[in-house]
Order: sequence, then C-alpha cells, then structure tokens
Amino acid sequence: MDNSKINAAIQYLNIRHQLVHNDGFIPDEMKQLNGVKCTPKGRIKLTLNLLYIFKEVVTSTIREIDKKIVSADLLLIEDLHPTECHSSTPGA
Repeated sequence: MDNSKINAAIQYLNIRHQLVHNDGFIPDEMKQLNGVKCTPKGRIKLTLNLLYIFKEVVTSTIREIDKKIVSADLLLIEDLHPTECHSSTPGA
C-alpha cells in the first residue's frame, strides 16, 4: 500500500486528535495541510471543504486496507463493518 496515502490519512486523523485533546489548537506544520484554515486565535476552523477532504482521505485509505485484508483471506467481506466505505463485493 502506498505510504503517502497512509500518511495523509494519519495527518487528517491528527486534526481530529487536536480537536478533541488540544481544544482545537494545531501545530504550525499541520496548518499547511490541504483545506486547513485557522481562526485568528490559532484554532482549527471547521469548514465543509476540510470535512469533505477528511472524509475522502480517510475512507479511501480504509477501503484500500480492507481490500488487502479481504484479498489476503484474513477476513471475509461479510465480516467487515457495513458502512458506505464498503460494497458487497470484494474489490469494488
């Protein structure tokens, strides 16, 4: 699996972590992420664009990981948690 895809998902999951555990303040390096905007006080500004990017980056990574797990016969597709991330057929 492409490490850059995993790293991108982790960066956006770190935004969630900052919202929950750091009162929305983020380190300067996270301010460079696509879609991230800050309030004048330096907190993450939740915008629809950021939420769309977050959802796409994280769910596409989950889909790819799940496909690899199913193709390696570690889990059946039926055993995955049913969400919009998964279809009813492997590799779809």
